[in-house]
Amino acid sequence: MERMKEKVFEVQIEENALAHVQEQYKASNITSENGGACVRIVSDSKPIEGDVRSVKPNLEDVYLYMFDQDSN
Repeated sequence: MERMKEKVFEVQIEENALAHVQEQYKASNITSENGGACVRIVSDSKPIEGDVRSVKPNLEDVYLYMFDQDSN
C-alpha cells in the first residue's frame, strides 16, 4: 500500500467527459454526483482532467495497479 501513495486520485468531471477519462486512465470506481461523475483513478501521474485530489489507496486500487496489465 505504501508504494501506491500518490498514485490514486479522485476526479470530479462532467458526465460527457467520462468516456474520455475511462479511455485514458485505469478507473477503479465511478459514482454519479450532481449531473457529473466522481472517478477514482489509479495512475503513475496526476490526471489533468477535472477537479483532482490525491486519495488513500484501497485494496481494489492495489489490485488494479499490480495485476491489470491490459488497461492503460
